[in-house]
Amino acid sequence: MPDTTLAISTTGTRPSNHGPAKKRPGRRPGSPSKQLRVQEMLSYLAAALPHGTSPEARLLALQCALRTDNHGWARLPAGLLKGMRLRYDQPIWEELEQAHWLRLQRSSDGRTHRRPITVHLLDAVTHTQAPSRADRRQAADWALRVTASPHLGPQPPTTRLTLLALTTHHSSGAGQFNIESDRLYRECGLEPDALVQALDQLILAHVITRWQFSQDGEDLKWNPAPQ
Repeated sequence: MPDTTLAISTTGTRPSNHGPAKKRPGRRPGSPSKQLRVQEMLSYLAAALPHGTSPEARLLALQCALRTDNHGWARLPAGLLKGMRLRYDQPIWEELEQAHWLRLQRSSDGRTHRRPITVHLLDAVTHTQAPSRADRRQAADWALRVTASPHLGPQPPTTRLTLLALTTHHSSGAGQFNIESDRLYRECGLEPDALVQALDQLILAHVITRWQFSQDGEDLKWNPAPQ
C-alpha cells in the first residue's frame, strides 16, 4: 500500500481569490518517482481539460493518459472502473469526448463495460512523453491504490481526487505539508467550497488530521494522520 495516510483543522480561513500560479522548479534529474509522474500528469490535465470537468472524468483521464502507448491508444482492463470505485457511466466518457481529449471505441453489442475498454487519446502530448510506458503504468497503478485506499471508505470522487493531489506532494519524514492553493484548485478542478468539503471529509476518514490556509490564502497546509 502506498504512503497515502495524510488529516487537517476544519477552522482554516479560505482564500478570497485565486492568484496566478507560482512557477515551480524544473524536473529533478534522474527517473521521476511515481508521485512526481502523477503530479506532473495532474498539472497537464488541469491545462488540457475544461475547468468544469468532473472529478470522475479527471480520475479516468489520468488513468488513460498514464496507460497510453506511443500511438495514443490506451486499453483499460476490465474491472478498472470498479477498482476505481467508479461505475461504467456513459456521461463520464462523453465529458472527455466533448472536450476533444479522447475518443471511446464503443462495442456494437452494448457490453463495453464488461470488456477491456479501448480509447484513443487525441492530444499527442500524452503519448510523446520522455518516461517509458512501463514507468507511466507504474504511476497509474500507484494512483489507483491511492484513490482506492480502504482508509477512504465510500468517499465520493471529489474527495479521492483531492487526496491524490495532496499525496503527490507528500513525502515521508515531514510533519506538515503545503501546496499552493491555486494549484490544488486547478488540479482538482474545484471551487473553494467544494475543496473545503473534500478536506473535511478527509479528516472524518482519518486520512489527515488538520488543514488550514495560510494567512494570505496562497498556500494550503495540512498534517498527515499518524500511521
